[in-house]
Order: sequence, then structure tokens, then C-alpha cells
Amino acid sequence: MEKRRLGQTDMVVTRIGLGTIPIIKESKWRAVRIIHKALDLGINFIDTARAYEDSEEKIGEVMKTRRSECFLASKSHFRTASETTEALETSLRNLQTDYLDLYMLHDISAQDRWDLVFAPNGAFEAVKKAQQQGKIRYIGVSGHNVPMLMDLARMGEFSVILTCYNFMTLEPEYELIPLAQSKGVGVLVMKPNVGGVAFRLIRPGKDGQEPQPSDIKPRDTLRFVLSNPGVDCALVGPKRVGEMVENYRFANRFEPMDETERQKFIESGQSLFPKMPLCQDCGYCEPCPAGIPIAKLMVLYQNLCRLFFEWPRSRKEYHKLQPDVAACTDCGACEERCPQKLNIRERLRNAKKRLDHPV
Repeated sequence: MEKRRLGQTDMVVTRIGLGTIPIIKESKWRAVRIIHKALDLGINFIDTARAYEDSEEKIGEVMKTRRSECFLASKSHFRTASETTEALETSLRNLQTDYLDLYMLHDISAQDRWDLVFAPNGAFEAVKKAQQQGKIRYIGVSGHNVPMLMDLARMGEFSVILTCYNFMTLEPEYELIPLAQSKGVGVLVMKPNVGGVAFRLIRPGKDGQEPQPSDIKPRDTLRFVLSNPGVDCALVGPKRVGEMVENYRFANRFEPMDETERQKFIESGQSLFPKMPLCQDCGYCEPCPAGIPIAKLMVLYQNLCRLFFEWPRSRKEYHKLQPDVAACTDCGACEERCPQKLNIRERLRNAKKRLDHPV
């Protein structure tokens, strides 16, 4: 597979890396198989985070014997120096390694987070100290706020940025990715496959025809992202070994889209979605204090916006999800955590209105 130097670091990475949010929900046995398969195929970049529940422990089972075969990255969502130091030490223990190739400040997407991270005794002080101690080789930053990521890239303190970029989230390609290239900052991409959302939606029928399933495939969305010359590595998150192999085979032989193909693909893809900001099924809105399965309800509602609400299957699926939206306390915690700043509570109320009927 083609490899790229990640910014001005000495990490020469494969065009796709292993993202590990999906293995949270998989058994340890299945997760370890996926990680081994990625390394067997030659994929040499693995990304995780302290916030990704037990993913670090699962990766650590493989790192015991294969640490030298990959560049390993983790992230901290803590904002103070003491919390960040503790999080890093926990990550090192879980991952069964004494250093990380890349450690990122996680989700710097709002001004209050920026202020805390760069304040005296903030997280940035902790990662700089850890770098001096040899526990971190390179420092990076992740986020969903493009203007803020641009400011961070200009600072000269970060070797790598991690941004959300796909055919439905185009903003990074206009200025952020070119800026990062010009500053020698490596570009990692999360959500190249739109969190799988694009493959589950329904294409509206034309001229009275029945709606049809999406004809967009993972290879299409991945090809779109990898066709951008400014993208060094796209993180894929397989749930099965077969998905890992499929992603590898495609990335190993893909041909970049030309501009005509790009525009046609963007137009085709956008016809799948309602004219509202897109939920990309990242799950950051959870956990809900009331226990509501917000992420599943958000995707279900998004599907409904492309299909008449009396679709029996949707109602059946809705009634399986507990507790009901009525349990919402209107605390707004989900919206505060949402990277896309979606009006989650309103969408959940609308979903209830459309679906809360006898099956």
C-alpha cells in the first residue's frame, strides 16, 4: 500500500489506519483478531483514545508482541495538567507500551476547551512535559471546529491534526487541509465513511417510483477521501475481519477521482440526505443521564426523513429502544457534547411524534 510521511514527523504511514471506536462494542476475542489482521496486512497506524472505553486494553493485548510493527496514537479529553498526566499513564499501562508515537489533545472544538487546555497547569503543559520525558514522540490535536483547527495548525506546536472529512463534510478541504500542508502538519481523517450512515439511508424515488436503498458503497466514500492529495491517512473502523480486508484491498489499488467524478459523487450523495445538518453516528452524545439510546434514535430519525414515517419496520425498531424519549429530562448534555452541534432534543421529540404509535 502507498505510504505517506505524516507531516514533518518521521512516521511514514499507510494511507489507511485503524480507528478503534467500533471495537468498543465487540468482544475482546473479535477485537484482537481485527487488530492482528490489520498488522498482518501491513497497516501501520492505530488510533485510539482514553475516552474509547476498553479499546486501549484490547489493543494492548496485541501490542505485547507487535508494538514495533505500528505507529500508535492515543488522545486525552482532559483539560488540566494533572488529569492529562494521569490519563497518559493509564493509556500507557493499558496499551502495554512505554511510549506513544502520537498523543493528541482530544476534541478541541470550543473556545472554553481551548482556554482550559492552554491555561497555566493546563493539558498542553502536561503533554509538553511528557514529550520531554520521552513518553510521547509527537503531539497532535483533534477537533470538529475547522476555524479552530486552523488556528491550532498555525501555532507551530502540533505535528498532526485529526479532522472529520468526507463527501458530506467538505469544509476541511477548502482551507484547513491546504493550510496544514503548507505548515508541514500531518492530516489524519476520521469518519471517511460518514460513520456508515450513508449506506443505511434510502434514496427517494423519482417520478412516483418506490424509494431505493443507497447505492453508495464504502469503497466510494473511502476513494473520495483518499483522492484528496492533502490527506495523509484515513482512519477506518471495521467491526469484522472481513471489513478490514475489504478496506485494505480497496486502498491498495484505488484510482483517485478526477474533478468531474468528485462533483458527480457529491451531488449523488447529497440527494440521500434531508436538508439538515448530518448526524454521523459518532456516539459522542452518550451516555444519556436518563439512559435514552440517543445515537440509535438519531440515526433512526435521520432515516425517517427519507422515508414516509409510517414505515412499519421503523416503528418496530423504535419500540425496541428503551427507555422512551419521554424519559428525557431536557438537561441538554447530549447537545453540549455533540461535535456537529445538532438540535438533538428537537430531533428526538420529532422522532417520538412520528413513531410512538402501536406497531
